Amino acid sequence: MSSNHKRQRIAPPPRAGAAVGINDVPEPILALIAPYLEKPVRPLLAVALTAPSSSWADCNWKKGPSSMGRAVLSNDLWEELDFSLMPRDVASRVTDADLGGALACIDAANKLRRLYLSQCINVTGAGLELLRGSAVLEELDLRTGIRMDDEDAVVVHRISPAVVVPILESILTKDGSSLEKVILNKSWRDDKSEELKEFSGRLFITCIEAKNVRGRANDARGDLKAPFLLFRLSGAERASNAGTTSGHDTSFNDEVLSFDLEEPENFDLIAELRDEGLNESVGRATYNVREVLASCQQERTEELQILRPGDSTTNSVARLKFGFVQAKHGVIKLRLDSLESICGKGGYAVVSTPDGQSKRVGAADANNEALGFWLSELNWFGDFAFRVLDGNGGIVGEATLSLLQCLEGSESDIAVTQVPIKGQGQALVNTATVNHWFLEAGFVQVQSLSTTNLRNVSVDSSGLANPRVTLRLCGKTHATAVTTGAATNVGLNQFRWSDTLRLPVVDECTLTLEAGEQDEVSGDIETIASAKVSLIPLFETGQLTASVDLVHANELGETMGSGKAHFAMTFEAPKGAAFPRDQPTMTSYVLEQSDEVALPTNNVSMDTDGGDEPFTEEAVQRAFVLCDLDNNGYIGVSELKHILIMMGEHVTDEEIDMMISMLDLNGDGQVSFKEFRAMAQSPDPANEDFLKGGLPERSRESIALQQKNEDAEKKREALSRCVQTCKLSKEDLYGIWKMSRSRCSGALTNESFRVGYEGVRDLLPSAFCSTSECRAIFDLLKTESDGEQWIDSRDLIMAFSSFVADFGLEEKCQLAFAMFDIDRSGFLSVDEIESMMCSTNLATRDLIKKRAENFWLCADTDRSGGITLSELIAAAEKLPNLLYPSQTRK
Repeated sequence: MSSNHKRQRIAPPPRAGAAVGINDVPEPILALIAPYLEKPVRPLLAVALTAPSSSWADCNWKKGPSSMGRAVLSNDLWEELDFSLMPRDVASRVTDADLGGALACIDAANKLRRLYLSQCINVTGAGLELLRGSAVLEELDLRTGIRMDDEDAVVVHRISPAVVVPILESILTKDGSSLEKVILNKSWRDDKSEELKEFSGRLFITCIEAKNVRGRANDARGDLKAPFLLFRLSGAERASNAGTTSGHDTSFNDEVLSFDLEEPENFDLIAELRDEGLNESVGRATYNVREVLASCQQERTEELQILRPGDSTTNSVARLKFGFVQAKHGVIKLRLDSLESICGKGGYAVVSTPDGQSKRVGAADANNEALGFWLSELNWFGDFAFRVLDGNGGIVGEATLSLLQCLEGSESDIAVTQVPIKGQGQALVNTATVNHWFLEAGFVQVQSLSTTNLRNVSVDSSGLANPRVTLRLCGKTHATAVTTGAATNVGLNQFRWSDTLRLPVVDECTLTLEAGEQDEVSGDIETIASAKVSLIPLFETGQLTASVDLVHANELGETMGSGKAHFAMTFEAPKGAAFPRDQPTMTSYVLEQSDEVALPTNNVSMDTDGGDEPFTEEAVQRAFVLCDLDNNGYIGVSELKHILIMMGEHVTDEEIDMMISMLDLNGDGQVSFKEFRAMAQSPDPANEDFLKGGLPERSRESIALQQKNEDAEKKREALSRCVQTCKLSKEDLYGIWKMSRSRCSGALTNESFRVGYEGVRDLLPSAFCSTSECRAIFDLLKTESDGEQWIDSRDLIMAFSSFVADFGLEEKCQLAFAMFDIDRSGFLSVDEIESMMCSTNLATRDLIKKRAENFWLCADTDRSGGITLSELIAAAEKLPNLLYPSQTRK
């Protein structure tokens, strides 16, 4: 054997049972295989063929690929590396060592222009070290937890800003840097935003004095002529008036300057002492105000060293006092005392805010009526505008008052501010006494949101394509609504959302949950069902896990069940505050305290003057108002339970449900006033007069809609049972279509595929035809016209396809396209899409028409007026529940 064989490293034939590794594959074979691998897999394979990935960092990423590694990399330019192209389970196991080695193998520092780290959830960012100072990198996507086509997927991220930011800075500051686009990890942005909100507010700087300060360095006397302080913070600038000098000291007469900060990112305050008379900078100091902002409303005095350029020490100081008022969410209450003395008995005042809130109060009512205004980031740094008018509408005068100044005061300690009222030419007309107090908001946080059996009962009972959930709170001064992102369909007709939703709350007692479907084209959300949740138990305990029935109400107020919603809630409250706030007729709770701190103060009584006589209409109304804690016109489970507990009655949830069901005629899970009144007038539910005339009968339309849903459910159960019993496969469906096609002759039309009962028996497999299910299926799907009963064989195939387990989405689309493109034009019309969706959704055309139009608009991406096979597959993958809805039911 020649030495030539040794250079080629040809291994002897493996022994029986011996393992053959990747290193045993000849390099030419690797070069041939490489182009068939996903592109991001190839540099990772090159790393594995060269050395253990952990060793690459040890040599500071200077190692290059082996000859076998170079064979795998082939001659690609490697300008782009996209990990979203890898299988998710593989990309999720990529480490920093793997990433760094891969970048070294492709010479990323000099070649790579675009890098996408999608799915690399185990990467912290250390593997990007090789890109430090890169001049060629143009785009970097740091969203490690998602695929490019799945932006709402949520996972735990390990990528660290502390690791990545220094590398980014080195790239951005590099001479000739090409970096144009950086997409940050969403968790960084969310965390940063929540943290920085704590530092939103107004920073006050009281300029006290400057001591031991001289002017020009070469001036022996160095007296300052007109010294003043100039401050810079977060891009804003503030300057004091010139101070009063005495020798080398300057007094600034406690002048107060302020900065309005909204989520500041830079906390370094630059304080510069300047001399206006000498037109020079005397020196400057830098002070980090983060601690001041963190110690909200606690003033502190600091002496800052005033340093000239080049100096490291000095005895020149500026003495300043810092204070901070944090901007918060909540309700500001205002009461204008003695307004009548300013504008007369028939006068009034209009109070407004920069974000459009406006309230009017008459002079006669001003002493007793408090006006409420919602405070948020929309108006934090604005002013109240007061306009005082006389009885004829003439302007008496105007005034302003800072909203943040009104954060002083509480319900038990009302603050008072004298506000000057100025008329024309800013002449002082009078002074208004403004009493104000602040009700800081708590926050309700909703997470782990999911639904089961959610469906649109007003249209059909099939699955939803793009469900959303909106949470609403409606208070005395404001309304809040937040909506989830896209849902994850977890099977069994269940949806789950990863969103964590936060809503501010002050006087609200009830959370409204609305489930809807978002239109893919317009973005509008159509509400299909809703539920109400009492917040009272949450205020008392701070956490709540709940499941509620979702109810759809039609235009007549009739209701139908539409599934269930499940979620967990937590509550954050200001220390010592009782919720709900500003609700004098309700019991309020301090979080984590078992005893209520505020009892109802109303004088509503259910006693009547007639002893055993029936309740009067007025008494019934008063009683209903007392029980309807959230003033929504209904008494719910949580409200009834709360009232009974207040009466000392301890009842179980089952007993509460029984009480509600005895009165709840329409099945919406709550008691309306009509139902409540019927109970008061005829307390015995067994009495034939009970609820007589209380509610209208269900409409014919509602009964018909329910009947259609029941029919669809029967079809679903029968089809599912048949597929399971006869073990129908996709091959059987291909066979049915082939036979159905062979029965047609001449030019094809929709009528060509009509078959009667015997025709159905001929099409279906013999095992199926021998069962009684054949007749049942025909009766459920049949259409009657001109005295004949028939079904469209394509409808039969499409209906079965939704229940065959081994039938992939793309395969189903290909078969459907072949069946409904009867003119072989290569396009499907909107009518043909309607036919397909009627079959798969088990619904009639009148119910499916809008859904078909939405699917059509989304699928016809080139606006050609027809849908190609590729467009059909793409739309079906994007909107799987429209064309092939989940047919599984609990």
